[in-house]
Amino acid sequence: MCRPAPAGVGAVRQVGWREWAALPDLGVRRLRAKFDTGARACALHAHRIEFVETKSGDSIRFKLQPKSKWRQAPFVGYRRIKDTGGRVTERPAILITIEVGGTSFEAEVCLVDRSAMRHRLILGRQVIAKRFLIDVSQTFLHPLPSKAAQPAQATSTVDYHS
Repeated sequence: MCRPAPAGVGAVRQVGWREWAALPDLGVRRLRAKFDTGARACALHAHRIEFVETKSGDSIRFKLQPKSKWRQAPFVGYRRIKDTGGRVTERPAILITIEVGGTSFEAEVCLVDRSAMRHRLILGRQVIAKRFLIDVSQTFLHPLPSKAAQPAQATSTVDYHS
């Protein structure tokens, strides 16, 4: 059942607590994402993080899985993050475009090893606010991104099971 957005909230998209996301800047067509209101920032699983100097500035290259291809995005700095255990760590952050349920937006995403976690992409309050209304009783309210929507040579599928 769709409910209207709370008073004072503009055009927001209703989503389930888990949705399909695309990361076009990284060539990722679909990835399961968790909307986490307990997290302030966004986090993406990264394997083998390396810093690279480019003509346009510092970048980070990393893999989403040990045997996957290298991905690269602009490095925007380190962010202090308090994990679920209360420990504060500094994590490298990148700026990328994220697409969820027909909504596309730019977000700062921290890279971290989430191999022991169920969800490889966490969307925190910074991107949820004024964009999404989460129905915690639902998952995958929006269809899986179409393979035909983007050129096959420029993208790949990362389908983590949860």
